[in-house]
Amino acid sequence: MAGHFVTLLQGLMERPEAALGTLPLLTAGERRQIEEEWNRTEEVVEGLCVQQLFEAQAERRGGAVALVCGGERLTYGELNERANQLAHYLRANDVGVETRVGLCCTRSVELVIGMLGILKAGGVYVPLDASYPEERLQWMVQDSGAVMVLTQEDLASHFLYVASTVVLDEDWESIGRYSGENPEVRVGPENLAYLIYTSGSTGEPKGVAVEQGSIVRLAGEKRSFRVGERDVCCLLSSVTFDASTFEIWVGLLNGAQVSIYGGFTPSLEELGNFIEREGVSTLWLTAGLFEQMVDSQLERLGGVRQLLTGGDVVSPHHVRAVVGRRGECAVINGYGPTENTVFTTCHRMQGEVGEVGEMERTPIGKPIAGTTVYVLDEEMMMVPVGVAGELYTGGRGVARGYFGQAAATGEKFVPNPFAGEGEEGLRLYRTGDRVRWNPRGELEFLGRLDQQVKVRGYRIEPGEIEAVLVEEEGVEQAVVVVREEQGDKRLVGYVRGKRGAVLDGAELRERLRERLPEYMVPVAVVVVEEMPLTSNGKIDRQRLPEPEYGKAGGGSRGARTPVEEILCGIYAEVLGVERVEVEDSFFDLGGHSLLATQAISRIQSLFGTELPLYDIFEAPTVEGLARRVEQALREGVSGEELPPMVRVSREGRLPLSFAQQRLWFLHQLEPESIAYNIPAVLLITGKLDSDVLQRSLAEIVRRHEVLRTSLPVVHSDPIQRIAAPHPVPLPLIDLVGREQREEQAREIASAEAVRPFDLLRGTLFRASLIRLESEKHLLLFTLHHCVIDGWSVKILIREFTAIYDAFTQGNPSPLPDLTLQYADFASWQRQWLAGAILEKYVSYWRRKLADVPMLQLRIGKEGSEMQTEQGRTDTYDLPTDAVKALQELSRARCGTLFMTLLAAFEILLQRYSGQVDFAVGTPIAGRDRMEIEQMIGFFVNMLPLRADLDGNPEFEELLGRVRTTVLEAYTHQALPFERLVEELNPPRIDGRPQIFQVIFTIEDDDYVHLPGGFEVLEASTTEGVIRFGLVLRIAPSASGWCASWRYNTSLFDAKEIERMQSDFATLLEQIAAHPTARINELELSEKWRPSNIAGREQAAAHAARIHFSAPKRAQAAHDNN
Repeated sequence: MAGHFVTLLQGLMERPEAALGTLPLLTAGERRQIEEEWNRTEEVVEGLCVQQLFEAQAERRGGAVALVCGGERLTYGELNERANQLAHYLRANDVGVETRVGLCCTRSVELVIGMLGILKAGGVYVPLDASYPEERLQWMVQDSGAVMVLTQEDLASHFLYVASTVVLDEDWESIGRYSGENPEVRVGPENLAYLIYTSGSTGEPKGVAVEQGSIVRLAGEKRSFRVGERDVCCLLSSVTFDASTFEIWVGLLNGAQVSIYGGFTPSLEELGNFIEREGVSTLWLTAGLFEQMVDSQLERLGGVRQLLTGGDVVSPHHVRAVVGRRGECAVINGYGPTENTVFTTCHRMQGEVGEVGEMERTPIGKPIAGTTVYVLDEEMMMVPVGVAGELYTGGRGVARGYFGQAAATGEKFVPNPFAGEGEEGLRLYRTGDRVRWNPRGELEFLGRLDQQVKVRGYRIEPGEIEAVLVEEEGVEQAVVVVREEQGDKRLVGYVRGKRGAVLDGAELRERLRERLPEYMVPVAVVVVEEMPLTSNGKIDRQRLPEPEYGKAGGGSRGARTPVEEILCGIYAEVLGVERVEVEDSFFDLGGHSLLATQAISRIQSLFGTELPLYDIFEAPTVEGLARRVEQALREGVSGEELPPMVRVSREGRLPLSFAQQRLWFLHQLEPESIAYNIPAVLLITGKLDSDVLQRSLAEIVRRHEVLRTSLPVVHSDPIQRIAAPHPVPLPLIDLVGREQREEQAREIASAEAVRPFDLLRGTLFRASLIRLESEKHLLLFTLHHCVIDGWSVKILIREFTAIYDAFTQGNPSPLPDLTLQYADFASWQRQWLAGAILEKYVSYWRRKLADVPMLQLRIGKEGSEMQTEQGRTDTYDLPTDAVKALQELSRARCGTLFMTLLAAFEILLQRYSGQVDFAVGTPIAGRDRMEIEQMIGFFVNMLPLRADLDGNPEFEELLGRVRTTVLEAYTHQALPFERLVEELNPPRIDGRPQIFQVIFTIEDDDYVHLPGGFEVLEASTTEGVIRFGLVLRIAPSASGWCASWRYNTSLFDAKEIERMQSDFATLLEQIAAHPTARINELELSEKWRPSNIAGREQAAAHAARIHFSAPKRAQAAHDNN
């Protein structure tokens, strides 16, 4: 500092009239150090162009591989020949020196041929991305003055407005007739090579004009990175991202192989596989992708010799993870704006010791070949080491300027005040980046001096987005800022409307998607009444409200399957939001491509299945992506794609589904049984139109064939017989004016619900109407389980009420006809679940359930037999805080609440039995195909879940075991439990298969939204019927969550169930507080200290196990229900 003071005094003495800001601070030694030592770089090749350097490689190494893309390989000689043919073709079509030619190709061999061919013709390639909105593409073509566009067949439709379009893959027969010799075109290093568009603050993108010599200078770098003939480079970037210049030309101009990732943006696993398979040795990754790859694919980077990263602040922690593990791998932090051709400075890090292990901030390094850098103040005076200033860069990499924008060029490309003699006319580019020198002569990045931002490696001017927003109707003012959440940078837009205008942020965001590239579209657009201002009247960006991502709409529903629930958790964790519904879109919640790779990586790791990254773009909602995951899981089991479900002829015999056949068989044994009757009750208030009611019933029966189906026997086999559409009998019971009519109605409903069905001859759907008052009715539905399940009941009620509501208003049914019916599903199920595919499913379950012991609880009534008519349900509240904590635990461990509560229930059963191995059953909707989601029918299946509590694991370890078991079972759910019993033929007691007789299930809060005047009442009229010994059902309640224990009173008494509930609640509280505790450390309720359990240890062998005998009349039945 003393030296700087002396220098300042000397300046004042020599120039007393000078403004203070123009006086120098640096000593002569410091100035010499910066200008001569720290800016000393390698000499670059002078006088040569890109195509000349490439032709030299093709001449010397013609047989060496230049490009690899999938199964396609081109040698240097072949690539040179094809590029020459294209160049001659272009020359013949008026492409000359600095003629702009649009280039829109996927990452492919054609892309590189197009680039090289344009350069060989003397032209300038203008990279175009087909994913950009049409309006932006058209603007870029027109602004650049491109005379033609080179593209591919699949992308040609984007350029119908262009006068001349060359489709490389389609037109190659004509192009290939031209000469393969090098064309003679007079171009030099000062001629343009490409015109690449970046975000512009004025509302329109700016075309950066890059010269040939700038690419040559990049390829000539030898200090920070060195690429040679033995290297394999990787083309991963979009052609509109200037990193592709490095990936293509640095490799090809140095004789390396360039391996092209030709597909859609890869997932982390796909990228890791590609890098390993291709033997990539030199790799560029944006800072965000670099961190993700190090976190999840570090092993796959083992063959990489040079890993370049940048585009944003690079994490020292991740750098250490790479260089500390493999000392021979160098990580290079590459910094540079597009206006200085990819890289301006680089910082190479290698080895386990020294500054790599100690650094807290990753430097952006020293200038590369042919580059000079200066840190200057507002007066363009050099600042001392350690003092912050703006980075200016000069040398051969500086672009010519902004195409067609002289004013913008003059503002950013300024005369070089440090140019020496003979260097007049040289310019510096003002980066707008705030940096400083460190004592080692390395630059450190400190931030921006303006509002420009870097998001996922892309440079973005918020002003461009703001200008587009203000153009939208009704928008008065717009501001775009970057918010950082969980280390992730996200663009957020804020708009203020004009007086009287009604704005919708989601709609504005969708309109932005039509005009801006994906990476420039804010994750949310927030409408505000007024922009907050500072005391100086400027917009106070710090006080702008936080966006609310994923605010669930009124029609959203909760997860129905384990896959959906796990995906909700993954979305919430990756995106940093509190709650995710199945209809929420990943991108509407704040997601973008980099976070999408992270989400897909977690999904693939958890489910053990390959899932392309584009799936989350094509199906971004939880519901949509879950279908993709489930399909991948199914195909992983069967080894092939499942056949499509098609409509079958109604003329021949229609088989029963496997589930129907099972119930049909039981019906033959007990034709009077009402165990499988399913009632539903609708309360209708308001004026009732009986004619409309009858028409609505007839329409719902017409719409769903299964509601007019019987199951007769033809030639000794049961079949489905579908009756023609017909009116539904609707007996009316009028209770108006009677005393105790509510109680009478309940008795009538109960009697109706227990009337048996005749499966062979009668329809399996009945309806009746009870009139309580003139404008108050009960509509009773009773169906046999053969034609309906719980999910179907909701469909029936939702659709019936929608039809009735439409008919009362004189409108037709609002529901489109179904293309497929339950009979089609049954035929499809019989067709595909056979032979080798059936054996794969059976083999899994046979292996999974081999030697599973029966669960023998140390409670219950000794020597009792299970009677299906003796059922009871007791319901208790669960501890709210404990369940909330377990929900968070589930999400943190990539599980579901079902899995966590099942693990707790298994511990309870282990304590009551002393067993660590047993099976519990759980029902599953069985609707894992989109075609059957809105179909009424019997789809529900029962899955056996084998418990494994061996070794006294920690609870979190047990949760992992349960998660694996549940996901495996879910993957193999296609095998109906009926077929499983037939195939495995498990041990029986009194004729009943003893795989499990304890059921655990959790219900969602999928509320059925009905039109006004309708309300669903709980139909508990079959309360006495029970098909299992013990069922624990967890469900949401008004106060939180409740546990309903349904049990056979011939086996248990209410006191024992109360004890189990108390112990279960205590376990939940202990697990919530101590999720890492071993399961034997978790205690049962103090209220029920185990004298009456432990005291019976000695008599365990004689105690009444859950010895589920079948009713005497059905002991031969193989009833699993």
